[in-house]
Amino acid sequence: MNRRQLLVALGLGAVAATTDTPTSANAHALVGLEQGNLSGDISMLTRQPSGYVYVRDSIVYRLPRSRKRRMAWTVDDGTSVTMINNYVNWVKQHNLRLTFFVYSDMHGWRTLAAKIRPLVATGQIQIANHTARHPDLTKLSTHQIQKELWDCHKFIVKHYGVDARPYFRPPYGAVNHHVVKAAAAIGYTKPIMWSGTLADATRISTTGIWNNVRQYMGNEVIMLAHANNTQTAHLFARILRRIRSKRLALVTLQDALSPRPKPPSVLHATVSGTSVSLTWSTVTNAQFYEVVYWESGIRKTLTVASRVHTFTGLIPGRQYQFRVASSVFGVKSGLSAGSNFVKIASPTPQPSPSAPEPNPSIT
Repeated sequence: MNRRQLLVALGLGAVAATTDTPTSANAHALVGLEQGNLSGDISMLTRQPSGYVYVRDSIVYRLPRSRKRRMAWTVDDGTSVTMINNYVNWVKQHNLRLTFFVYSDMHGWRTLAAKIRPLVATGQIQIANHTARHPDLTKLSTHQIQKELWDCHKFIVKHYGVDARPYFRPPYGAVNHHVVKAAAAIGYTKPIMWSGTLADATRISTTGIWNNVRQYMGNEVIMLAHANNTQTAHLFARILRRIRSKRLALVTLQDALSPRPKPPSVLHATVSGTSVSLTWSTVTNAQFYEVVYWESGIRKTLTVASRVHTFTGLIPGRQYQFRVASSVFGVKSGLSAGSNFVKIASPTPQPSPSAPEPNPSIT
């Protein structure tokens, strides 16, 4: 079975498990997997539990229930620089939210990093781990599995400045208990599968892609797409119309699966003359922080990238207290507890120059 056949079979297997009556093609794909046509110990593939259970043995197959209709559009691989760029432009033009599973040996992720980073900072694009060299992880030792994930992890930190944990997608959807345990030991505790697929890892016609969109797009779906050929880009406008007609909001996996981030837990303000130095504790994965304070009855906010900021130009004689919120992949926390109160010193009045003493020697 070649790579495309494997991806299609795994994708169909995942989707078949979400329906009560899978099609004969889907059933055939599942039978092929169950009969051991794939080499290696693949004991936990993409067949998800029945009903609305979205996670089993820490493996995520679809989004959890929500009062909001939503779908996660996920993009794997990146063998085509042009297609990565097409996705980035689509996100920017329509203010969308997507998750990219980075296969870090593909040079497009390095070439386009400067263009993608601002969208990562705003949370529109989430960067997740798809290994460094795209192997079947079920055939590797614990050390080899962890090296694949960690090499990609280091690439993401270097070029995007974020920690992609805990989200990873095993190449080909090949996963077992050994893979889950090895990945979790280095912080990758959420293996992500899919419940809908475009089957666009390799060559496929726009008609074939559109048929998959029609079949699989829906509420709570994790859609699997690839940045490997440009065919999907020809359907972007049509796909977006269908998303809107189904009243679906596109969300990142972080949006749907992670709790609201915590604000910094410790703030300390120090006065030095007419300036104030504010420091606070680091929040994991925070892309930026929002500092809030009041001045003359007006709420002031300032966005900063680090956990230290020095304020100048504050009003002498006024007392200040600061609060900070963190932003993780575009999701903002509540405000922290207030810092200690600090007061800006009023300028010390300078003594008026006195008249010179008369010189008695002068007549």
